[in-house]
Amino acid sequence: MSTPGATIATRIAATVVSPTLAVGTNLFVEPLREPGRGHPQQCVYVLDNAGLPPEGYLAGNTGVEFYQPSVQVFVRSAPAGPDQDAGYATGLALARAVMAAVHAAQLAGYIACRVRESQPIYVAVQTDHSHIWSFNV
Repeated sequence: MSTPGATIATRIAATVVSPTLAVGTNLFVEPLREPGRGHPQQCVYVLDNAGLPPEGYLAGNTGVEFYQPSVQVFVRSAPAGPDQDAGYATGLALARAVMAAVHAAQLAGYIACRVRESQPIYVAVQTDHSHIWSFNV
C-alpha cells in the first residue's frame, strides 16, 4: 500500500516539468537531508507527518474511520554562490510549482488534497547559499 507521501511524490514527478523531478533522484520520500551521498543540492523532500485524529462519525456505525493524513514538503534550491537573490528566486519558483502541482489534485484513494498555506513557508538559507521552503498538504 502506498503512503500519502509516496502518492504526493508521484503527483509532483508527473506534474512539475522544469526542472524534471524524479523519485529517488531529486525527489525523495524521506526527511530532509544534507546535500551529498545521492542527494543533490536542488531537490524536493516529501515526508508523511501526522494529521488530524480519525473521525468515526462520518461513516456511521460501520466501524470505519475517516483518516486525514498530513504530508510536509520541503524544497531546497540550488546554491547561487554569493548572489543569494538568484538562488532565492529560482528556489521560490520551484516551491510554487511543486505547491501548485499538489493543491486540489485528484488523487486515487483520497477524497481531497489541499495545501494548507497560501505560499511556501521560507525556512532558511544554508551555509552553501541554498534556500529551503516548506508547505503542508
